[in-house]
Amino acid sequence: VKLDSKDALLPVILFNDKIYKLEKDIWIDMKRAFEGTDTMQKYSRKRVKKAVKIALDAQQTFDDDIQKKGEAMLKRLKDRGEKVFVGIGRGYTIFDNKASSRIHDLFISNGLHFIPAFFLNMPDYDFREVVHHMYWTQGRRMTRYNIRVAMDPSLYGVRETNFNCGPDAMLSYHETRIFDVAEKPYLTLQTDGHNSNAQFGTRIMANYEVVRNHIPKEITLKDLKKTLFNMKGLNDRILGIPVMGIESTQMLVSVFRSLGFRAEVMPTRTPESDAYARKYLITNNCLPLHIVFGDSFAWLEQKKKEGYDPNTELALFIPMAGGPCRLGHYHII
Repeated sequence: VKLDSKDALLPVILFNDKIYKLEKDIWIDMKRAFEGTDTMQKYSRKRVKKAVKIALDAQQTFDDDIQKKGEAMLKRLKDRGEKVFVGIGRGYTIFDNKASSRIHDLFISNGLHFIPAFFLNMPDYDFREVVHHMYWTQGRRMTRYNIRVAMDPSLYGVRETNFNCGPDAMLSYHETRIFDVAEKPYLTLQTDGHNSNAQFGTRIMANYEVVRNHIPKEITLKDLKKTLFNMKGLNDRILGIPVMGIESTQMLVSVFRSLGFRAEVMPTRTPESDAYARKYLITNNCLPLHIVFGDSFAWLEQKKKEGYDPNTELALFIPMAGGPCRLGHYHII
């Protein structure tokens, strides 16, 4: 809008951050914008902190009220034996008519019951053994709602996402596994607001035909937990290391070898590697994942041709990180 920064408040707003306090950033930016004016004399940091608390309390009151009404609506529908579709996604997708392509209208116009997940209480599941290493705040929220829907016989998930949303592309692998275990249909709609929503109506009704005839099974959180593979005898396996920079990868291989492991660098960006990545991954995934994924599968296949058993004689080194980069979820390989 071409406003001079002196005429606008531009604080960095980070909610629920223990290091960067919300009131501190607002206070610092107010001092910048109102430096040397009488206005600044009226506002102390203590007063800003109090105002932020009032605002957050008001937001929480609003959320509680919305969820109370949502749960009441859900109870009435469940008491009538109705199947209910729950919209799961990011707030800026679900609540924006353009970004969501008005998916909610399509459900309602076809006589189907649809409730955004934000209108329901978010369960406080400990899902670390269901989805490992989920460090995204919105990812944790959506995972909890996905688990609630998977375990409730009356609920069916509708995943609302946008084209080329990288984090959602990683989440989709976890979500697919959850609903595969639950043996439950799960509709994913990718919208971007650049086209009509007619095609989504067709998919919604096709999904409804599946849901209408679906017989849910009872599952618990324990059923959704992953069985982690306990790999024994790593010293007896050949360890494949993906390329993460020539020098750093060679250094890592040398470290493993010095500890007695049979480690080697996997060939990268070979025709076989690219073919595996194109076959099994989608374009929403980041390029480095395509490379690591393709290199890993091509290396395993080559070793298999050389006579090695991938299940007993080979191992993969998959790098991880603490976020926000998607690298922390390459373990889906």
